[in-house]
Amino acid sequence: MKKTKIDEFLQVVDEIYGVYLDSTNGFCCIKEKTESTQKESCRRSNLTMQYLNNRKVFYGKGNPNDPKSYPLHVCTQGEFKKRNEDNGKNYKVIANLCLVQIYQYWDSHYRNKIAEEIGKKTLEINIMGDLKYFRDSIIHHRGIALENIKKCKILKWHKVREEINIDREKCEEIIRSIKNQINNLRHH
Repeated sequence: MKKTKIDEFLQVVDEIYGVYLDSTNGFCCIKEKTESTQKESCRRSNLTMQYLNNRKVFYGKGNPNDPKSYPLHVCTQGEFKKRNEDNGKNYKVIANLCLVQIYQYWDSHYRNKIAEEIGKKTLEINIMGDLKYFRDSIIHHRGIALENIKKCKILKWHKVREEINIDREKCEEIIRSIKNQINNLRHH
């Protein structure tokens, strides 16, 4: 049986949500591993947690002590743990990336193909309209809600000039709403 464009789009949404879930689970695991390693270091030596939290984490090429190496990203262990905590900065960033990507697939590829497939000239899907407003704020205003956020019909969580903050529950609600509204197109 040939997949419909609705099926294809829902598969894309599911794959992107899978990346979100894998990432957020990974954030949790890496934070726990870091804390465990720090506790073991404190236990084995006279180091304090405060001292370790102020030590640097380096991502880059080569040994950080080698002058030929170059760092790509540097932060403290404390900053590293904070951004990876439940609903920390990394959770916000991955949610924003996923929402933007879902909307871009919809707008750039699937919207017109699904409309054609079900015999409509255009498609206006409330959740996708809301994602457009979120996308605009994320891309064009560094994640701070623009004036058009007031036009949201479903996702009425943010006020103008407020940081877009999609936690686990909100992300799940968005995905569920997308799947429900897109699946409802099958009955038109």
